[in-house]
Amino acid sequence: MQDYPEGGGKGLSQVFHGKKMLNDLPSPPAVWVDGTVYFMDELLQESSGGYFIPQRFFLAAADTTESCRAAERTEAGFIVSDEEEIILTSMFVQSFGDIAATYGELDCGLTSSSIKYVLLSPNLLQEKLKGRVVYTVPLIIFMDDVSGNISKQWNKHHAIHMSNAHLPREMLEKEFFVRFVLSSHHAPPMELMRAMKESIFDAAQSGVMAWDCKYNKEVMLILYGLFLAGDNPMQAEECSHAGLSCNYFCGTCDVGGTKRHTRNLKLATIGFLWYEDHFVRQSTNPREDKSRNSTTV
Repeated sequence: MQDYPEGGGKGLSQVFHGKKMLNDLPSPPAVWVDGTVYFMDELLQESSGGYFIPQRFFLAAADTTESCRAAERTEAGFIVSDEEEIILTSMFVQSFGDIAATYGELDCGLTSSSIKYVLLSPNLLQEKLKGRVVYTVPLIIFMDDVSGNISKQWNKHHAIHMSNAHLPREMLEKEFFVRFVLSSHHAPPMELMRAMKESIFDAAQSGVMAWDCKYNKEVMLILYGLFLAGDNPMQAEECSHAGLSCNYFCGTCDVGGTKRHTRNLKLATIGFLWYEDHFVRQSTNPREDKSRNSTTV
């Protein structure tokens, strides 16, 4: 299981390689380095003496890195840079608690332009965690309807399963890592999904305590949904969508068009294919080789 999304690679072979986990969804709020927990959106210090504010933790080149904004201490206050940069977590030396414990270190405050990036206060999770490490767990939520045909031994019902997106693809394909969550013969799919959403939201607000067998310590898990998987016809039906037979069959872009437009497009495509096929047939006819027909004396 990989605890952080991965960036910087050229390929995409795992779920945690995607840009959605790296840029669009919540970052793991903390990282554990040499026995110290460093939180996001706090003023930290690195080995060269510079200050910075972590924005996002991720993996790159087999090492934990983070995107941050550099901060400079001046008499007018800390000035936070508008540009983001990347540094290794191995360079972390002082947490916000260590900086705050240094007499007069935070007395200069923040400049007016830097307040939008950070506050000179600890992360709100620190009180809840009490020294524990916190990880985010992206969930793959799968929902499908089980047919009630007489050839099947099951009555018609809907079921929801979950998988941990931090697992490698080779593990996600195994039955052991697909966990059953709930099922109902009577509740419609949208009510089941609403109950699922509320359950995940409550777990994310309170956190789920677990035991980290890698570091042999108690940690907190914050859950969130990565994406919803399911049967396309069932999802189209629940979304009042006509499927691929409608004029605009994509919910994201404007692919498709009116019946007149698609009809003209089909006719133009058929004509182009006929012309292309005719041209290929004419150009690939075997030419007569006069040298072969000539008489050799």
